[in-house]
Formats: sequence, structure tokens, C-alpha cells
Amino acid sequence: MEVDFGNKIGIKTSSAKITHYYNSDNLVGEQIIAVCNFPIKNIADVKSEVLVLGAMEEDGKVVLVHPSKKVANGLEII
Repeated sequence: MEVDFGNKIGIKTSSAKITHYYNSDNLVGEQIIAVCNFPIKNIADVKSEVLVLGAMEEDGKVVLVHPSKKVANGLEII
């Protein structure tokens, strides 16, 4: 997945296993929360530059964490 962090950070890629609830049709334009100061990892031949945050249900399905209101892309999480 590609995540737009705004002009300061740019677009970063992530290998997130979130396919049960999410696909390109329902993710485009949605805001998520991710960590972008971790080292880059190669996961399943994808350069994963950010860690997308989600809550894992008991059956392993991931529900993404997102802002409750629309905010500017790339804001610092405090």
C-alpha cells in the first residue's frame, strides 16, 4: 500500500496484511495512522517504509486505526 504523508515526508510504501477488510476500492482517500521513523524492512519483496497501525481481532483480522476527523496528511502523532 502507498501512504501519502504530505509534502514534507511524501509517499511511502508499506506491506500491511490488511486484506480481509480492505482493498484499493475502499482505502483510496481514507486516512490512517502509521509510524514512519522505523528502519525500512523488506517484507514479501516489498520495501516497507512505514508501519501501519491497526487493532488485531482474535481471529487475526486487522482493523485500521484512523483519525476521528479529517486532518492534514503527515501530522505528527503525539
